Amino acid sequence: MTTKAIAIKEPKSTSKEIGSQTDPIEDVKVYKIKEVIALTLLTYMATFAVFYAIGNENPFLNAFVPTTGYFISTLKMEEVKNLANRVTDTIQSYFSSLTKRSDKPNLEIV
Repeated sequence: MTTKAIAIKEPKSTSKEIGSQTDPIEDVKVYKIKEVIALTLLTYMATFAVFYAIGNENPFLNAFVPTTGYFISTLKMEEVKNLANRVTDTIQSYFSSLTKRSDKPNLEIV
């Protein structure tokens, strides 16, 4: 009686290799979302504690107002940073163009 050997091929990529191929930018985005949610919850708890300590009539509901403001401000912060960077770059390029001219004005602050 003859036995035949069966060759089993390993898959080309394992689940660990597939997991390591994820985009690192997506990992950073997920981390930032988790960070914002955690800080929002901590803001709510701190605000609730303060409202409760000062004797607010409805601290559960009233703690949502500052927490919502914080949450909205974190969502828009990237746009504010981008705008500030563009304005800063424009101002810097303007002043660098002034310093390249031969008839540049004296911009020293005394």
